Amino acid sequence: MSKWAPQPQPNTIEPEVLKRVDLPKPRSDTSRSPEPIDVALARLASRASPRLLKILTAIGIGLGITLPLLTKRWPLASLGAAIAFFGAWGLIEHYYVRPHSRRVAIVQSVVAVLGLLAAAIASLSLLFWLLGPAPIL
Repeated sequence: MSKWAPQPQPNTIEPEVLKRVDLPKPRSDTSRSPEPIDVALARLASRASPRLLKILTAIGIGLGITLPLLTKRWPLASLGAAIAFFGAWGLIEHYYVRPHSRRVAIVQSVVAVLGLLAAAIASLSLLFWLLGPAPIL
């Protein structure tokens, strides 16, 4: 072999190998938008096992009681309440399958509204805690 002849490169891929590689095809359906958070949470709660939902409810109640006692900040109780209401809503969804009575639908709606309220309070209290005390002007 001469000095000027092309030398084979050890790190190159042969063209025949490239033809055999199956690359993932790009998604053509880009019109789908992400699902809303309430639909995602409802799907998550309906697919979770009742045991997991009971554990979430118990953890939420425990956090709702202990966080304010440990930190002396009562808005942190809403974090535990939001978790507990999510577990309770999922349990209602599991144990009262179709057809729902009017009473069950009302209870489930109240639990959902209370859970959303608790999540909003928890989010705001976490934000204000992260911001820290306001400077005096």
